[in-house]
Amino acid sequence: MFPKFYIFAENKEFIAQFCSGKIAHPFNYYLGTKLLLADKETSRYMVCFHGSGDNHTVANDLKWHHDIQENLVSFNFPDYDKDRREDDPKLETFGSIQELLPALYVLKNLIIDGDLKSISLYGFSAGGGVAVNVIAILSGTRFEKELQSIGIDKSTRSSMLSAIQNGMVILDCP
Repeated sequence: MFPKFYIFAENKEFIAQFCSGKIAHPFNYYLGTKLLLADKETSRYMVCFHGSGDNHTVANDLKWHHDIQENLVSFNFPDYDKDRREDDPKLETFGSIQELLPALYVLKNLIIDGDLKSISLYGFSAGGGVAVNVIAILSGTRFEKELQSIGIDKSTRSSMLSAIQNGMVILDCP
């Protein structure tokens, strides 16, 4: 059973606009951010990180095959659908800061701009590695220039880490 989180403020309108793609993003590929609302009204959110070569539909699988009660947010990494389309080596970012920046950008928008005080992370397969690496990047001092390019500074890092600590992290690594 999931712990209860008490969230007193959230910007649902911003989150809905961000997750429907109405807000421009800095990446040169289809980010495909989606929001699947929970069956019951809740202020809890979980960001889903898909495995290598998969896509944002990981949230659909999670919602329908598990007893998840959070609002689910998913998006594409640069290598999304790579098994279904012609291989483009320029899109391969596995294990690099370029792979992590979209995840950090989505989290920043939800936590800071969406005013979430708690957020959970779900990582499937390689997405589990992303979840761990996101926490490591936010906890450290590397990649400051790259993080600043997506609006993350030292203060933002601290708020993002706090929100993750108030949520939970699920690593589904077969």
